[in-house]
Amino acid sequence: AFLVRAYLLQTHEMLFDAHWHAFRVFGGIPDRGIYDNMKTAVDRVGRGKQRDVNARFLAMTSHYVFEPEFCNPAAGWEKGQVEKNVRDARHRLWQVAPAFSDLQALNEWLEDRCKVLWAETAHGSRVAAGQTLRQAAAARGIDPDADRLIVGIPAACF
Repeated sequence: AFLVRAYLLQTHEMLFDAHWHAFRVFGGIPDRGIYDNMKTAVDRVGRGKQRDVNARFLAMTSHYVFEPEFCNPAAGWEKGQVEKNVRDARHRLWQVAPAFSDLQALNEWLEDRCKVLWAETAHGSRVAAGQTLRQAAAARGIDPDADRLIVGIPAACF
């Protein structure tokens, strides 16, 4: 599953808001997130997996109780599937995009459109199209609460 949201700027507040909306729409919080080395998350990239993670980003991951994992620079194979999914989603999302009165209207349309596309997308035998994280885990015989794969969403955004 994926969720696309539009923002005017790339700030920490935007990143925190995007995470909260994704967890809300996905129906829970996974145990890890995979990231590129964006400046809102990483202050300095070291050798291999060594990162100086931004304190505000780390506070957010602690708040939501999930582990961030960062791709190695110039290692396209690590994020190739994500990049392909982004390219495919971009093409499918914007084919039918109407005009929007404001950013909120655009984001509501994007969320609805993403859900429609999830339902149309085959996810292999492990996940049925359109399932939330909790539904997908339950379908595989996994108790998401006991196995700590998915955490419930806090009532307030970080």
